[in-house]
Amino acid sequence: MTKISQQPDYHRWTLYLLFGLGLARLIGLYFSPLNLHGDEAQYWAWSRDLDLGYFSKPPMIAWVIGTTTSIFGNGEWAVRMSSPLLHPIIAYILFRTARLLYDERTGFWAACAYFLMPAVWLSSGIVSTDVALLLFWALGLSAFFHVRETPRMKWAGLLGISIGFGMLSKYAMLFFCLL
Repeated sequence: MTKISQQPDYHRWTLYLLFGLGLARLIGLYFSPLNLHGDEAQYWAWSRDLDLGYFSKPPMIAWVIGTTTSIFGNGEWAVRMSSPLLHPIIAYILFRTARLLYDERTGFWAACAYFLMPAVWLSSGIVSTDVALLLFWALGLSAFFHVRETPRMKWAGLLGISIGFGMLSKYAMLFFCLL
């Protein structure tokens, strides 16, 4: 009898990793004794009076904090909640992009490499403009490669929307256009 080697279900393992560690990060955030630092408090103040832009930043950070605090209240954990919610989504987008370009195994390791980086662990405990930027950068990157593989208007539209929302997150999204 020959043994049939079964390929691991990398998609399922990616989802387990992102959901499990994402939930652990949310729980850790809820029980964290840390108060808001200067930038976080400023972003929270902006979220109390939503606008189309602020002194030094585009409006996305205030919009995101405004969304989480309108649902969960004004606790420090609610102000910071968007970060541990968005990082698993970013990692999943990276999984899907690497799967498109290579295979599921590569996608799994791309998601792991991103999601397990110490900087991402740290970023999951604070709220910053970088998380929304990374979300739209990853979406834009995925759309860019989809346009190259299968040129369709939906991918071109997603690319444009990603760049637009990325610019509303952080002006560094302009560097994406150098691709």
